[in-house]
Amino acid sequence: SQTTHDSISNNNNKSRASTSSAATTGATAATTSAPSAAELATLPTDARVRVVAGRSFDKFRGGMVGTVRENNPDCRNMLIAFDDVQVSGPDPVTVAYRHLEKA
Repeated sequence: SQTTHDSISNNNNKSRASTSSAATTGATAATTSAPSAAELATLPTDARVRVVAGRSFDKFRGGMVGTVRENNPDCRNMLIAFDDVQVSGPDPVTVAYRHLEKA
């Protein structure tokens, strides 16, 4: 009886470990596909950027493209004039690097 219990317990632990490993691998792959903050920090004024897919805020959402008006590497954000003024409004919007990628 004890041997059967140990065997079931070991199988459950293996199952949890493989699920955890897959989740971690998926998160790593998603993280590495986005540009680094260092890469975004080098973008000049008038460069084109895109909001990363899956983001959704009042003034911008995934896939929106805009022009860098001001890059603030110390604060890790940019002032972006989005093309879609129906969503963003007429004024540029400050957006954190973590929501952006090069267009």
